[in-house]
Order: sequence, then structure tokens, then C-alpha cells
Amino acid sequence: MEFNNFPAGRKVFYLFPEGLFHQAVVKHIINQEYEIYTLSDYRRGLPLIFQYNGAIVFLNLSGAPDTDKLLPSIRDFCRQGSTRSIALYFLCDADTSCPEARRLSESLDNCSFLTYSSTPDEVSAQIEEILENLEARGQRNFVRFGSNSNEIANISFKRKEKAFAGRLHDISAGGLSFSLTSGESLPLRAKLSQVTVDLGYLVEGLSGTVSLRRRLPDDTILYVLLFDKGIAVETQELLRFVIHASLQRQFITRLKQVAVPD
Repeated sequence: MEFNNFPAGRKVFYLFPEGLFHQAVVKHIINQEYEIYTLSDYRRGLPLIFQYNGAIVFLNLSGAPDTDKLLPSIRDFCRQGSTRSIALYFLCDADTSCPEARRLSESLDNCSFLTYSSTPDEVSAQIEEILENLEARGQRNFVRFGSNSNEIANISFKRKEKAFAGRLHDISAGGLSFSLTSGESLPLRAKLSQVTVDLGYLVEGLSGTVSLRRRLPDDTILYVLLFDKGIAVETQELLRFVIHASLQRQFITRLKQVAVPD
């Protein structure tokens, strides 16, 4: 039996994602259910990324502001990161030679060099193959935001034409968990419709079935809702984007707290 060294998945980071080309690549990775973060502040970003064991980093060299200062930082980052299963990939436009970055990648075991000259779709497929080979999803099918112990937003829905309100605890493109704000309860296999959540962006049109009830330490009943398979593709993509944006906000908050090295 094969075991995944990162059952909870590996965090993916995309440095210098400026431009429509790279934004399209990031969007594709989001829709393939990888937990990805974007940033351009490498001086704060590299020390923070180092804290995540198994991190996978893609660095767009064409968007880097000053490679003379960046590459020494990348060299030190990769040398230290080799003990934490961190992998870094330089992305270089075929019209640019990037010789210093290429030489650096050849000197480090956990640093690779990728040249691209094609469309965002083809580059996305190349990156997706790398992520699959590195088992970046782990044992998860979906990226999740929140946790059972947290209340992260309001939720509303209907059951048999009756309106309910509650608190959202966590959410993925496959389902969510919530608690009710009233003293009412829901049975297992209850069908819920017109599910709406607001995480800075309003997501509507969700529906699903209650698959699990669990009593939390404070006696709150936590319900797990699995979404129906017939949800519109546009709604699924919006949901993935909202989850990414929520995780990204958390990451940026941590990033701002990192002291900039002298």
C-alpha cells in the first residue's frame, strides 16, 4: 500500500502572478481543487512559505522586479527548504533566456526550471501534471475553508418552503457544515434548497442533503450538508473562487505580520 506523505494536501504558492496570462493559470489551478496562494512580496513571502512543510512554489520570472536580489534569496530558501520537502519551479518565457535562474536550478535538487511559450491552457496542463505527480491534493477531494469549531459566516436556506437561518462553520465545493441559530433541529437526509452563504461574495443557488449530525462540546448540533451534483458550473466556479479568496485573505493577514529582513 502506498502512503501519501501529505494526506491533508500541499499548499501551492504562485509568486508574481501579474498579467492576464498568469491569472488564467492560477484560475485553472483553483478550479482543479488545489489550495493555491498568490503573492508578490517575496521578502515576507519566502520566510512565511518556509513554515509550510511540503510547499510547492511556482515563480514567474517575467514578473520578478529585481532578480539580482531575488535569486540569492531563492538559493538560501531552497537549500533550507530541502529538509522540509519544499519544491520550487522557475517559470521562464521562451523569449527570455533567464540564464542565472537556470544555473541556480541546476545546482539545487529541489529547484526546477520550466520554459513556456504556449497558451495559458497548455501551461496550466503542465503545472497540473506536476501537482498530480507531487500528490498535492493529498487525500482530499476538495479545498476547504473554515473548521468545525469556527463560525465564519451566515447561512440561510429552505426546507419544505420553511426558511431557516444559521451559522456556517466550513465550506468546500463538495458541501458545508453549519449550525442553526434557533432551537429547531433537522433530521438526517433532510433536503435543503435555496442555500445562500455570504463570504464577502454572495453564493446562491446551492442545494443538498444533510448527511451527518454531530454534537459539539458546547452542545451545539453541527450539520454536514453534501451538495447536489446538479449545481450549475458557474455556481461551482464561483464557490471555488470564494473559498480561494477567503483563504487568500487569511494568508495575506499572516504575510503582513512577517518582519522584513534587513
